Amino acid sequence: MRRGPRPGSAGGWRVHAARRARARCAGRGGHGNRAGGGRGRGGGLAHPGGSAAAGPCEGARLVSICSGAFALAATGLLEGRRATTHWRYARALAERHPGIEVDPDVLYVDNGDVLTSAGSAAGIDLCLYLVRADHGAAVANAVARRFVVAPHREGGQAQYIEAAVGEIGPEDDGVTKSMNWALSHLHTPLSVPALARVACMSERSYLRHFTRRNGVSPMRWVIAQRVAASLPLLESAEGTVDEVAAAVGFDSAATYRHHFTRQMRTTPTAYRKTFTNVPAYS
Repeated sequence: MRRGPRPGSAGGWRVHAARRARARCAGRGGHGNRAGGGRGRGGGLAHPGGSAAAGPCEGARLVSICSGAFALAATGLLEGRRATTHWRYARALAERHPGIEVDPDVLYVDNGDVLTSAGSAAGIDLCLYLVRADHGAAVANAVARRFVVAPHREGGQAQYIEAAVGEIGPEDDGVTKSMNWALSHLHTPLSVPALARVACMSERSYLRHFTRRNGVSPMRWVIAQRVAASLPLLESAEGTVDEVAAAVGFDSAATYRHHFTRQMRTTPTAYRKTFTNVPAYS
C-alpha cells in the first residue's frame, strides 16, 4: 500500500490494494477479520476481483478502530452505509465522504461485513462484541477479565466525550460571561431571563446571540452541561442517582434520567456500572 499526497492537497490520500493481500484473501477463501487505525492514514483491502467497492472477500469482516474508518471510507466500502469514528474526526470523515452516514455519537456500528468503532477504547468494545458473537459470552467475559475492562457495552451507547465543564473563554462579551456564570451555578435553578441578566442583554437579543454562537438554545446547552457535570459523580460511585441529579441542578431524578438517556444513550445506572463493575483478573 502506497501513500499519495498529504491530506488537504488536491489529490488527497490514494489507496492501493496490495497484491499480497489479495492473494492471501483468495487463498484463504476470504475468512477472517481485518482492522485498521492510525490518524490520517488511508488504506484498505480490495476484493479479489480488484474492486474494493465490491465488498470484502466472501465471508470476511473488515473492522476499523478510531480513525481507521478513513481507510475503509477510501476503499468505497462505506458508501451508503452508516459508520462511526472518534468524535474528534467525525466531521472530517463526513466532509471527505458525504456518501457515508457518519454517526459521531455511538461506540461502534455493525454493518455485517464491515464494522467501525469510535476511539481506542470503543475498538476494544467492538472486538469483545465480535468475540461474544463468534464464541459466546463466557469466552468474551474471560477476555474482558484479562484486559480488565467491562465485558460488554452496547454499540449504540454514546461516546464518552470529556466533560466540557470549565471556563468557556475570556469574558469579552455578554454571552461568554453568562456561560461561565452558568457553569459555576449548575446546581441552582437557571433560566433564560437569569442568563440574559448576567449578559446584560434583553431576553430576545440574548437568545439570538447565544443560539448563533453555540448552535443550540441556552437551556439545551445548560442541560448538556448538567449531564456532563454528572459523569464524574457517577464514575466516583458516591451518592445515589437522585443525589447526583440534585447536585447538578435537575429538579427531579426522573428529569435527569430522561435527559441523560437522551444525551448518552444509556441510563445513569448503566453508565455507573461501566466504571464501578470493572472485572478483575481471575
